[in-house]
Amino acid sequence: QQGPDAGIDIPNFKAYHPYPLQAVWSGGDKISKRHIFRLWLKQPLFIHEDQFEAALTQLHFEPAIAQQLHLEQLAEGFEIQSFNSTPLTDEAPAIARIQTVINRDHLVPKFDDRHREVYLEGYQGEVPVLYRVPLDENFGEVGDEQVAYN
Repeated sequence: QQGPDAGIDIPNFKAYHPYPLQAVWSGGDKISKRHIFRLWLKQPLFIHEDQFEAALTQLHFEPAIAQQLHLEQLAEGFEIQSFNSTPLTDEAPAIARIQTVINRDHLVPKFDDRHREVYLEGYQGEVPVLYRVPLDENFGEVGDEQVAYN
């Protein structure tokens, strides 16, 4: 978020508040079976590969860790989300709420083995999380009052 103040030239830089940490969990049909994850640190669209590489150079990561860090352009797509006041478990209220809406509105998840979590207060201990499930846009019906654009 410091960009030019850290010596990295970023055309059209605008100060911004960092987005919350996110993770995509996969590997099973239940939360308790999803042990594979990818961390996402969302960046503004004005951040490009050369600025990302310059920032990595300044941070001096161990080579094994640095090799795992990549800048990717991702389309977030159409998702349903629900707030959970604690980390997710198979019995989390957010999961039941999402499943109720999926069934009621005849929605179809894109995947049955993954979901996304947004850590609103960082990732430590008993913190709240947004549970997100990508949906196939070709099935079901979501009213305009239920749609939010990111």
